[in-house]
Amino acid sequence: MNFTVTCPECGAKIPLDENEHEHLIAQVRNEQFEKEIADNKILLEKQKQAEIEAAVAKEKTVASNIETKYKAQIAEIEAKLSVELAKKDQVIAGLESKNESLQKQTDLTVKNAVSEQQTKILKLENDLAMSDKEHELELANLKSGFENTIKLKDEQIAQIQDFRKKLSTKMLGETLEQHCLLSFEQIHSFIPNVSFEKDNDASEGSKGDFIYREVTDDGIEVLSIMFEMKNQDAETKTKHKNEDFFKKLDTDRNKKKCEYAILVSMLEEESELYNNGIVDISHSIPKAFVIRPQFFIPVIQILRTAAWKTVESKRELKIVQEQERDFTTFENNLELFKNSLGKTFENARANHNKAIEQIKNTIKSLQGVLEILETSNNQMNTCDNKLEDFTVKKITKDAPSVLKKIEEARK
Repeated sequence: MNFTVTCPECGAKIPLDENEHEHLIAQVRNEQFEKEIADNKILLEKQKQAEIEAAVAKEKTVASNIETKYKAQIAEIEAKLSVELAKKDQVIAGLESKNESLQKQTDLTVKNAVSEQQTKILKLENDLAMSDKEHELELANLKSGFENTIKLKDEQIAQIQDFRKKLSTKMLGETLEQHCLLSFEQIHSFIPNVSFEKDNDASEGSKGDFIYREVTDDGIEVLSIMFEMKNQDAETKTKHKNEDFFKKLDTDRNKKKCEYAILVSMLEEESELYNNGIVDISHSIPKAFVIRPQFFIPVIQILRTAAWKTVESKRELKIVQEQERDFTTFENNLELFKNSLGKTFENARANHNKAIEQIKNTIKSLQGVLEILETSNNQMNTCDNKLEDFTVKKITKDAPSVLKKIEEARK
């Protein structure tokens, strides 16, 4: 059988026998098969590459999204932490500023108050000193007045002797203490807020005879006197002197917190000093006198007159002392407040440091997550590189039978 083939270029018809025709058909089929294999290989490689690129792109997108998400979370946490830290620093700065301001204000207040109190105390001390001087001057004038009333020595001796005579009859069976008590009762009704009582408290080893106390209606002490009475029988062989009792008198006065100390004495009967009137013995013990019994009421009147002139100063001094106690209480309360505030501030500082430590730990943990993500990204990049380097020859270099079949398939 004969066949005809038309040339695609010139259109000439070429006659072929059956063998030539079969050979041509076989040749065409082999070329077409090779072409199809080559086309399929290219298509498969393109498809494989597209799938690999899509998978890698997808993984990169996921990793990028995760990385972006964590970075955003880290940035958000860091921003919040920065805000919180700024707030805490602001609060701490405010507390420190407030504490410093409070300390300065307190120091200034205390300083001004102390200065004011010291000025008041100094004024009161000066007033009291002036009152004491006036008191001493008045006592000197009174003593001078009493001395002027006793003109002649003989008359003084007669007066004393007459007193002794009356005393021996009037005070028969009575003591010197009873005489003074009766004398005071005669004027007690004219002096309100006064007590004149026997000193019965010997708990500290000794006691006086009588204590005189006078106060104002609002409780300010005007005058306080410790009285000691001493008498002795004319027949007593061992004669005491007044100065023998000065130390005990001063001790009893201090124990009972009395301002003045007075010894009412019948000792040293022949002494011109003690027989002349009221004797000031402040050179031996402060604010102390020795008197004969007839001067018991006059010495009280003299001391009352002087004492009432200092009442207002004593009242102001009491107010200042109470204010001083208030300031002491204020300072103690302030110290307690400062200690409490200091403890609170230290607790706040500890919590602040603890929060910072926790923040650092959180950042450190997130940093670990970020490192893991970066490692994963590097691994995916490595996978991408390996896929790009993927070929049939490489994957079949240790499998020759597979390579042979692939080549046979290609053929």
